[in-house]
Amino acid sequence: LHGRLHIGTIESLCFSKLPAALHAYWQRHPKVVVHVTTGEPKFLIERMERGELDLIYILDEPRYSNNWNKLMEQREEIVFVASASLREKLGGKELTIEELLTQPFFLTEQDNYRRVLNRRLAARRTILTPSLECGDTSLLIRMLEIDRGVSFLPWYAVENSVKEGRLIRLSVEDCYISLYRQIFSHKEKWRTREMDEFVRVAKLADAEE
Repeated sequence: LHGRLHIGTIESLCFSKLPAALHAYWQRHPKVVVHVTTGEPKFLIERMERGELDLIYILDEPRYSNNWNKLMEQREEIVFVASASLREKLGGKELTIEELLTQPFFLTEQDNYRRVLNRRLAARRTILTPSLECGDTSLLIRMLEIDRGVSFLPWYAVENSVKEGRLIRLSVEDCYISLYRQIFSHKEKWRTREMDEFVRVAKLADAEE
């Protein structure tokens, strides 16, 4: 293949999942020119609807539209994590949301998983004011590794840090949340071989992890 491919994705997938998929893609098709645009799902969907993106790769609750092709769907846990320095205080037990709120929170701006958390807190008549808000997931993770705090992030984004002991995963009662990684194209856009091959390679990259 030697055409072009324009992918829209969210920031956490861009740094966690996309590199392995693109590496595998270019091993097979080094002449394809890939353009990556990052943004919130709403922004990416609007651009796909206007025909400006070939594919969008997002994390969200299951989405459906008669105008879209859903090309992949994979469940992902959204988890609470904390700095390793809080292991003795928070690790190894089931916590309540109220216990967590005594700690500094480092959170993304209004990503879909942040909105899910806010809905869950609102149902408990609880409000969370984070100490740090940032659209860069990698910065939040780095701040957790060097400071003392708690965050709520996709498991795929923090898995390596937890396995290597730089963060701890927390168990929080009544707060087990999942979203779905999904790849879409618009039905009015011609499905190129470059698009179909990326979806195939992304699925293979998942299977190999």
